[in-house]
Amino acid sequence: MNKLQQEELNILVEFDRICRKHDIIYSLSSGTLLGSIRHQGFIPWDDDIDVNMSRSEFNRFESIVSEELDKDYFYQSFDTEKDHYHAFSKIRSNKIELVEKSTEYLKINHGVWIDIFPYDNIPDDIAFRDEQKKKVGFYNKLISLFVYTFVTDEDTGKKRIIKNIFYHLNRIFYRVNFLLPSLYKKRQYWIEKYNNEKTEYANMLVFNYNDAIYKSTFIRNEILDSVTSGVFEGHEFLIPTAYDEILTSNYGDYMQLPPESERVSNHEVVLKDHRNAK
Repeated sequence: MNKLQQEELNILVEFDRICRKHDIIYSLSSGTLLGSIRHQGFIPWDDDIDVNMSRSEFNRFESIVSEELDKDYFYQSFDTEKDHYHAFSKIRSNKIELVEKSTEYLKINHGVWIDIFPYDNIPDDIAFRDEQKKKVGFYNKLISLFVYTFVTDEDTGKKRIIKNIFYHLNRIFYRVNFLLPSLYKKRQYWIEKYNNEKTEYANMLVFNYNDAIYKSTFIRNEILDSVTSGVFEGHEFLIPTAYDEILTSNYGDYMQLPPESERVSNHEVVLKDHRNAK
């Protein structure tokens, strides 16, 4: 493991400790789940740790995390840090920073993190489901436009010009943007709109930034809180009992390694270790 992965693992161990102490159900998610099954740890070229839980378990976790979390870590949500714009939360390291180019200007804790994704109900009625998806996607994209716009090498022509404009405007006006609190509230309304109804499926709506993500994060409610033990870097963590169903749906033949050209990290970051700072 590299330094980044080791610190992420440390955070995951602390997260797991809190959840087990309070009987809170979670599971490893996405590439972290795949890493547990295929590599018994990190996918060698991956630098993320993701976990998920139902909204009810997430709310329980939020109610106790601040008093339980070790001082070396910080729980980041839009309730604990106003400049955190995601609808999901993170646990950050207070020891090692991982500064992303896209968010370096934000006045937030930039520590190494793990992502915590709650699942929310989606309606069985297809028309209502489509409405919810579009509303959440709209607010996620609008908030990102105000906060997260940055220019990549792939951006050319008019797209590059427009993104450059927003990139610089974001850094000037973000601190005084009066629209964001209202947008956060409207987004959250649509994310949790059907949580009091009994529905067949849930979705990681908090991460609904495009159709591909939305389609890959469906889960049947009846299996959402069904977990078992899995190994990740020599530690036991909770994984879905139906991990084969979930991984097959998301990755197909998930035990097959991808082409070498696709074995790359997704973040443009700068790592800063403060443990030895004077």
